[in-house]
Amino acid sequence: LGVTLPVKPKSSATKDGRTALWLGPDEWMIIDEAGNDPLADCAKISALHSAVGISHRNVGISVAGPAAAVTVNSGCPQDLSLDAFPVGAASRTILGKSEIVLLR
Repeated sequence: LGVTLPVKPKSSATKDGRTALWLGPDEWMIIDEAGNDPLADCAKISALHSAVGISHRNVGISVAGPAAAVTVNSGCPQDLSLDAFPVGAASRTILGKSEIVLLR
């Protein structure tokens, strides 16, 4: 895939515009900033695996600025302080009543 899959909970790894987010044991979300197809790369892997395309159901929204954490925390119960959720952290959680994946 061009990026080492993280094994630590709530972590991510990035290389050459491709980011892997740890979502759970043996579960990752791969984001390719250039719009390349990570599934095509998975076809080259000989190890037993399952890869599913979910790009048709996801949308990315960037929340940035000095009040970003406060804004997201207004509808998200997760502690987004830098101590609890540092740069590079990734997590599944909720925002309002919607399931989301956060990446800092």
